[in-house]
Amino acid sequence: MPLCSLTKRHLEEMICKMRDAGLAHNTVATYVRSLRTFLLWCSKEGLTDVIIPQIRERETVKCFFA
Repeated sequence: MPLCSLTKRHLEEMICKMRDAGLAHNTVATYVRSLRTFLLWCSKEGLTDVIIPQIRERETVKCFFA
């Protein structure tokens, strides 16, 4: 799909598919953050006007036992 045809709806569907696939919340947030950075650069270069708002996912707390 060309970048010029990308819509916010496509991005929302991608996020839903990642969640449905069982990816951890922090993993989804990392992917979205990386894509958001790329799209902000594309916007500054005039390639697209689609921007993903920052999403805050639940933080996974890992417990370590000694």
